[in-house]
Order: sequence, then C-alpha cells, then structure tokens
Amino acid sequence: MLSDVVKHAGKQLQSPKVSNVFAYLQALLHRPIDYSFLAARMNADEQAAAHKRDERAKEELETERVRALARARQVLGSLRQGLKRVRGR
Repeated sequence: MLSDVVKHAGKQLQSPKVSNVFAYLQALLHRPIDYSFLAARMNADEQAAAHKRDERAKEELETERVRALARARQVLGSLRQGLKRVRGR
C-alpha cells in the first residue's frame, strides 16, 4: 500500500534533497521491498516505546507518592514530639 511506503519513507520525503516526491515514491514502489512489513514493524516499535514511556511515568508517579508519604510521616512525627513536649511541661 502507498500509505505503508509513505510511513516508511516519511523522513526522506520531507527532506529538501527530494525535489520530486512523486518520482521518489514511484522509485520506492518499484523496489522489491515489503513496505507493509516495515510499516507494521515501525508501528510495533512506536507502540513499545509508548508503553515504555507510560510505564516509566507510572513508576515516577509512584516514587513521588512514596516520597510525599514519607515527608508527611516525618512531619507528623515532628508534630507528635512537639505535642509530647508541650504536654510534658
């Protein structure tokens, strides 16, 4: 499919070196290359990268939640110690 060729050669098609996009596409279409396989591979790679970014973002969010909880516990501990001192007097 033409869309597979365009997906695979997207960066080259936008290059200023390509003066005639239609001639370039025609030349690509005459090559014995399975562009649908290459496009599917690109899609799979993009999805894997997006999944990895999502997982990393989730991990960072969870790490920040744990840090915030630790800070809150530390503040509560300080408040309890201060309260004990006030009551002890």
